[in-house]
Amino acid sequence: MRATEFIIENDNQAAVSALQKKHGWSIGKTGYGDIYFTWQGLTYEFYGERMRINWPNGQSVSVVWGQKPDFRGRGNDEVSFAQAVQQKLLKFDLSIWQQLDRRQITDSQALQKFKIENERQAREAIAQGATESISEQANPKITDDISRRGFALGGLGAATVGGMIGNYNSQDKQADPTQPEPAQPVNTIATLSNNPQEETLMQKTARAAGIVGTELAQLMGQTKHESWDFSRLKEKGMGKDYFSRKYDPAYAPRTAKILGNKHSGDGEKYHGRGFIQLTGRDNYRMAQTALNIPLLQQPELAEQPDIAAKIAVWYWQTRVKPSINNFNDTKAVTRKINPAGKGLEDRHANFVSYKNILL
Repeated sequence: MRATEFIIENDNQAAVSALQKKHGWSIGKTGYGDIYFTWQGLTYEFYGERMRINWPNGQSVSVVWGQKPDFRGRGNDEVSFAQAVQQKLLKFDLSIWQQLDRRQITDSQALQKFKIENERQAREAIAQGATESISEQANPKITDDISRRGFALGGLGAATVGGMIGNYNSQDKQADPTQPEPAQPVNTIATLSNNPQEETLMQKTARAAGIVGTELAQLMGQTKHESWDFSRLKEKGMGKDYFSRKYDPAYAPRTAKILGNKHSGDGEKYHGRGFIQLTGRDNYRMAQTALNIPLLQQPELAEQPDIAAKIAVWYWQTRVKPSINNFNDTKAVTRKINPAGKGLEDRHANFVSYKNILL
């Protein structure tokens, strides 16, 4: 089976899980709340100022960050970053380990970077013609489904695709040369969040509207921040009358005027919703007119993912894009979405991450 036909479809979770288990890539938290990821059979567990590497045979060693190369730890199970590199204990993207050692990034940021690098390597393997024989899959139904339909890359990374390298299988070698080559799937959707279904929908809607390249990376970075990693399509209120006090004319007349909120209750009714947090009566009214969706009467419609994606693209193309000359300028883009510039660091980090996987 050709690798270009091996495209992971997100709806086939059984097959995805089987492949993840087979090749050993996973992320999660331990019982103590420490984050970890596994790669090529090793588990890397982050805790405090160190990271423990665990082997399947039960052996382990701790890398203690920020230590001098001649660091003497407790016995043989504690080493410095330099010693870990010398002993070839850190096999996966040394630049990220180095940033951790220098305390330039946190454990969570490192995990995200590893995920991005994992996916980049996966796409490289596919592009280089990597293949995998899947005849050894335990579940014949899954095997048949993978062979017949293939997959889309989605959230599987290099650990998954790394095992695909090899020769074409016998069925592929014996293909009839007189028959035309089957059409190859394109436009694999690469994702970053823990909510790939919503994230993929947002990206597909943007692409359908002609948003690509650096502009797409910036849009995805902004919507990822606005929607809390594509996990929430409704602004979070804190306490009774939160939205009224934040947006109503009686409590916040200046903000209410900017948003077009005229009546008591408008703040609650037209609070932030969607992938780009549409807020205020005027914005709901304009989106309603442009998209022919009854948002003034039913503002909760903006919480539906398909409608939220359309609203985000509409807002982007009418309220953001006309004012932006350079989509690498995250600060300028953010000002058109959040005039106070809140969350700029996270928005820009998202943008950079999307550039790495989309461009």
